[in-house]
Amino acid sequence: MSNLLKNFLSIKDDKNQVSKLKSLIRFENLNKSEKRLNEMYEYSKMPEFYDFLETEPHKNITETSQYLDNLINRETMGYYDGQSRYWFIIDSLEDKLIGTIGLVGIKDAQSHACTTMGLSPSYRSNGRGIEATLSLLHYGFTNLKLNKIWAITHELNKPVIKLHNLFGFKTEGIIRDYYYLNNEYTNACYLGCLKNEYTPSKSISIIALSRKIGKQL
Repeated sequence: MSNLLKNFLSIKDDKNQVSKLKSLIRFENLNKSEKRLNEMYEYSKMPEFYDFLETEPHKNITETSQYLDNLINRETMGYYDGQSRYWFIIDSLEDKLIGTIGLVGIKDAQSHACTTMGLSPSYRSNGRGIEATLSLLHYGFTNLKLNKIWAITHELNKPVIKLHNLFGFKTEGIIRDYYYLNNEYTNACYLGCLKNEYTPSKSISIIALSRKIGKQL
């Protein structure tokens, strides 16, 4: 099985199932080319990228290089007590790295995994985040044949919670004092989606709408 994540809109467009809705992004396997490293550093130093995260903006490109090394190593060593797969999110028009996306904690026995995504604040519009998540979930449920995909985020991170709700994710619980941000413990929201609950069709309509109004999604 190819480890390259394919864009859902492109797959469906080839089968004439999605008309007049072209993909704005594509995916690329992780690499340490100078171009991609510089592009990752460009958004990794933005303070707004770290809202609801426990880490700090990168002070220099060396920190970004070390972080990218960690992601690459996770693909070999695993993460979250399971296998891990990551990809670059590339803006198709600019051929520019604008984020990363992946599945971690992939467990064959339980047939489940956890989503992870970081998207540049400068490219959180026109449905790019939805498009990337749609492609990831399609890969997980179809290619990996997972039965459940789950996610954890800050309980106040409403955009991420709403994004997952769009695909059929349900809040399964609140994990108390999961994060330590700004010198205090805060709760996390645990979301889950079973394969038979997955609803991709609604997201396609939202992508089309967001491109009409330029909404940040």
